[in-house]
Amino acid sequence: MKLFVSVFVFLSTWIIIAQEKPNILLIISDDAGYADFGFQGSKEMKTPYLDVLAKESVICKQAYVSAAVCGPSRAGILTGKYQQRFGFEENNVPGYMSTSGTIGDDMGLPEEEKTIGNMKEKL
Repeated sequence: MKLFVSVFVFLSTWIIIAQEKPNILLIISDDAGYADFGFQGSKEMKTPYLDVLAKESVICKQAYVSAAVCGPSRAGILTGKYQQRFGFEENNVPGYMSTSGTIGDDMGLPEEEKTIGNMKEKL
C-alpha cells in the first residue's frame, strides 16, 4: 500500500508540474515589418487568428536578429549561434561565393549543427 501511495503522489506531482510548463510557439515571418499584423495595428493586413492568439499570449515587442538576410538569421535562431561560426553567412544563391569560400548549393546550415529541434526536454 505504501508503494502505491508513493507512486500515486509522485505521478500526481509530476502531472501538476508538467501542466505548469509554458507552451512556447515561435512564429518566424520573412519580409514582414513590425506593424504588418493586425495585433500590431495593421489595417491592411488582416490576421484574425494571430490576433486571437496574441490576446492570450505574451508578445515580445523588441527583438534582434543575427543577420540581415533570412536564411542565416533563421540558422542563428535555430542553433543559438552566430552563423559565421559555421559558415552560413549568406542566402543560398547559385554561383555566389561567400566570404568563407562556399558556393551556392554548398551553403546553408550544416547537418552536424545541433538545433533546438535536437534538444530533449530535461526534467
